[in-house]
Amino acid sequence: MKILVTGSEGFVGKELIDALLSLGHDIVGIDRTKSSNPNYTLFQIDLKQEIKIEHSFYDLVIHCAAAKGDWNISDREFYDDNVVATENLLDYIRKCEVKKIIHFSTVAIYSRDVTDGSESTKIEPDAVYGQTKLDSEILIRKYAEESGIPTVILRPSVIYGRNNYANMFNLIQQLNRAIPFQINPVGITKSHVSVRNVVDVVLRFSDPSYSAKGLEIYNLTEYPYYDLDNMVNIICDDLGVESPKVNLPIWLVAIPFGILEFFGKLLKKDTGFTLDRLRKFSSSTHYTSEKLWSKIGKQKYSTESELRDMVKWYKEIKNDITSS
Repeated sequence: MKILVTGSEGFVGKELIDALLSLGHDIVGIDRTKSSNPNYTLFQIDLKQEIKIEHSFYDLVIHCAAAKGDWNISDREFYDDNVVATENLLDYIRKCEVKKIIHFSTVAIYSRDVTDGSESTKIEPDAVYGQTKLDSEILIRKYAEESGIPTVILRPSVIYGRNNYANMFNLIQQLNRAIPFQINPVGITKSHVSVRNVVDVVLRFSDPSYSAKGLEIYNLTEYPYYDLDNMVNIICDDLGVESPKVNLPIWLVAIPFGILEFFGKLLKKDTGFTLDRLRKFSSSTHYTSEKLWSKIGKQKYSTESELRDMVKWYKEIKNDITSS
């Protein structure tokens, strides 16, 4: 197939490109950064601008370019990279022949107060990232309904895996320090999904044998739905350290977090500690994916094996991180 992938040099994009190339597909990528992969055609384009490449036929368009993060990203950047970028992509593919679309949204379109969310849960983003991703998703939904092009919207939770230095990496790094206390309200569930399971899901939906029926929307999280204690114990077991035994109250931890955040902003450096991160880490984010897995079958990789694999990778590279 001929497949267009936006954000092809991002964390998920790179994994997708490798998997799609291994199946013999002809890949066209769009990303603002350069690529060291000579096996696909990359157009170095910032999606905030008009896409000025030749109109073409695509069996599939996968839109995973987005702005994501909680440090030093302005509201305007979120809007440009999530909403304006989607508008420009749609302007381009309106002039092309496209057979199927897969769009990456996020569970951040739901409220953080949701403790057990499905696709029918009230949509109520409480941060700019979630709101702009919702705006982007609405654009895709509207286009799918107008054009009749079969479209799958995926709402993944925290994505983790090798070569990712975000939430799960930070947790592993903190636990590796073997500090005897943690910030972990008992029983909270943290939804997550490994990048290998994300890629596998995309491959199943992109297979020509899968016939999407109009517009389909799915949460993308792994099961079983581990609480944070389970995940911490698995990680500590592979790190060879004791799991923290003492849970600190949130109000106590908020004081040093706030101070470190203040100095981080003053020095324009991410210290790794912000009150928003504290809130996210200490709150339950439980989003279910029964609809997805009942539709396409069981997830390919278990959470435990994927967590252990990420810890293995962390141990391989941690000396390089320390020295740098």
